[in-house]
Amino acid sequence: MGKLSLNQIIREGPAVELGSFRIRPFSRAVFFQGRSIGWVWNRPAYLQIDQSGSVRNIPILDYTRLLQVLFWTVSLFFVFGSVILSVGRRNRQ
Repeated sequence: MGKLSLNQIIREGPAVELGSFRIRPFSRAVFFQGRSIGWVWNRPAYLQIDQSGSVRNIPILDYTRLLQVLFWTVSLFFVFGSVILSVGRRNRQ
């Protein structure tokens, strides 16, 4: 079997200047690489706001990712529930 690897990279986007503010977005990319397969998940990480030398990082909440995890959880709940119900019906017969 080939080597599997999981890497994470944070990348910086182009800065935008608005008055005395300089705003720079950052994104996080998660790479899963195998011998013949690969998967990449890009998502927003945070905004870096620079105002007169004072730098703040504001995290970005990724609602799409949260909805995906909620959907997966509910789907697994229904799958396991239906399996348990079908096994229970077979055992009663």
